[in-house]
Amino acid sequence: MENSSTSASASLEATHVESSGDCTRLLESLRNLGFGESELGRSNHGSTSPSPFQWWRYINDNNNNNNTSLSIALAAKEARSSSSIHPIPPVQPSPINATETSTASTSLVNHYNLAHGRTNMLLGAALVNNHHQIPSHMGQDYYSTNYQEGQEERIPSTMQGQSNLVWLAKTEKGSKYLQALLLENDPEITRMVLKRVFEHMVDLMSDQHGQYLFQTLLGICDIAQLDLIVRKVTSQSPLLVRAATTKYGSISIQKLIRRLKKMDLVECVTSVLYANFFQLMTDRIGRMAIKECAEYLDSRQNEVLYEAVIWNVIELATDPVGCISLNDCIECMIGSQRERLLARISDESVRLSRHPSGNFVVQNVLKLEVPSINEKICKRLRGNYARLSQVKSGSHLVEKCLRCSWGMDSFVQEMKSEKGALQKLARDKFGNYVVQRALELSKEHFTSHHEYLLTALGPCLSSLQQSTYGKHVFCKITQDGAAKLL
Repeated sequence: MENSSTSASASLEATHVESSGDCTRLLESLRNLGFGESELGRSNHGSTSPSPFQWWRYINDNNNNNNTSLSIALAAKEARSSSSIHPIPPVQPSPINATETSTASTSLVNHYNLAHGRTNMLLGAALVNNHHQIPSHMGQDYYSTNYQEGQEERIPSTMQGQSNLVWLAKTEKGSKYLQALLLENDPEITRMVLKRVFEHMVDLMSDQHGQYLFQTLLGICDIAQLDLIVRKVTSQSPLLVRAATTKYGSISIQKLIRRLKKMDLVECVTSVLYANFFQLMTDRIGRMAIKECAEYLDSRQNEVLYEAVIWNVIELATDPVGCISLNDCIECMIGSQRERLLARISDESVRLSRHPSGNFVVQNVLKLEVPSINEKICKRLRGNYARLSQVKSGSHLVEKCLRCSWGMDSFVQEMKSEKGALQKLARDKFGNYVVQRALELSKEHFTSHHEYLLTALGPCLSSLQQSTYGKHVFCKITQDGAAKLL
């Protein structure tokens, strides 16, 4: 009997060596993983573990286009690590099929369609045999119907402290397959997958492939399960905040916010964002989570975040990233909180106008065209127009001020009060653009101011014509038909 078994194994080995050059590489991979000769199919009599050739044959029969020596070797090692699990029956002279497998394996094949390939087979094993304890606050009866009788939980020695399912979810194929399982809308599968990844939820959110499993779970889980997910990730606020500053973690959090759009549960998320508000608002990736709240949640849900915006407005406005985040919030805010925010910005408009980032915020407020706010800003900036016009960012701000009557009035009054200020601006690298804009707008809407500008510039037109930057003002005047002032 022993000679017969040895002969069959040797025959199988010879067949595969002839049919595939990968067999030699398979043997090498198995040896590197610690397999002895007795486990390599040469003396398999009485062995309780499938030999590598059994794995090779089984997988070749089911998935001829997707096998490698290393992947099959790893599969064999996984089988050896759990002595009570035998996905592949002992080698027989006849071809292996599902009816020859053990009862547990047959059930697994039928339930998870394992004939599609090695990845599916390992995934099915992971679902039944990967084993974290039920989180204490979820209750034992929550998952009491997950498993058939006899499917006890065991922790494979090769995966101590880590979930097979989490590992698979972080691979491209494993993640796609898990998503496909979840999209079958089988409550049992959903509960099973959720349990396996529950303790690693934030980790999955930040993973390139795991994020897709997390997002799929959000879409198909029920309210009770969604509540568990939200409370789990928000209970780990340091990890969640760190995830928010990563590419994939930020996307996952944005998806979570959209899923909770019409639910009070979203307050758990906004509370974490509020506690780490300034850090996130000044991070190029982290700010996207708060922007998502501003765009998708209503004023009541965003109330705590908007209060943080008002409280930190100056610090945000003077930060290169924070000013962008602040402008996003300004555009989305409504009601009394928006009025308070705009009032604070207008009160600090002089200070902010002198800062490269703060200047950008003041410009954005002026674009909103709120009459009372624009009037307040334009009047407060009086006495600063000449200096601002000679700075690149400041010149853009002055041009926006000139669009409203308060801005034009304040600008002209300042030019009148400072002798030679207008002529100096006309020759300046940035100031000449302000003068051109003033000529253009005053001609259309403020005739008296236009006449003053032409009169003030008339005596120096010839020198402007010879100036590097002043010639642009000269051309503007002549094109507008005011050459008679020469």
